[in-house]
Amino acid sequence: MIGAAGNRPRLVEALSAFVRRANLPFFNTQMGKGRHRRIPSLCRHRGLVERDYVHRAIDRADLIVSIGHDTVEKHRS
Repeated sequence: MIGAAGNRPRLVEALSAFVRRANLPFFNTQMGKGRHRRIPSLCRHRGLVERDYVHRAIDRADLIVSIGHDTVEKHRS
């Protein structure tokens, strides 16, 4: 999961290279989207719907690595 701080200019290239080398699927928070579109085959776009497929995958995940996420990004349910 790439949050808002994952889009910092000095981090974008290194993070994109890591995701590509490790072949890691990822998704962005609403505030983290945009800069990592260079890896479309690995990006699992996050929708705006409460129970979209990314939310369902999160519910079933054994591990989620969070990079640059801040709790202010989570909307109230």
